[in-house]
Amino acid sequence: MKKFVRTVFISFTIWIAAALINSIMVTAWSLFSGHGSGQPLLTFAMVTALSLLFSIPGIFIFWIFFIANYYEAGLFQLLLKTGLFTSLFSTLLFFGCAGKGLSGAYWFALFAVTAAIAAILIHHSTITNNVITNKNKTNV
Repeated sequence: MKKFVRTVFISFTIWIAAALINSIMVTAWSLFSGHGSGQPLLTFAMVTALSLLFSIPGIFIFWIFFIANYYEAGLFQLLLKTGLFTSLFSTLLFFGCAGKGLSGAYWFALFAVTAAIAAILIHHSTITNNVITNKNKTNV
């Protein structure tokens, strides 16, 4: 049960961190590029909500990979790769639902992938300590 709770917690904090990082990047881009609504707080709130909503399938897949490989030494690398693919998947899902009227969509895909990778990197020590702790428990 502890394994389940721990992976849910780490996955949840990665999900929130990725959404916040993505929101910061998109809000900054909209302010500096002149494409924004002129209301940075509204932009930030909308991007955060949409990031969280459209990344639900991705974070679920990420969590499944995390719990299935909980004891593996290469867990961090696997989670980085999974984060890359699931963030791309979530971005494609969003643009598939939003339509083709969004110009400069490649920036948003880049922001989503960067945010996901950054959120996983922020959790590097937690994930690494998790693997070391589990390895020590199985070797004793």
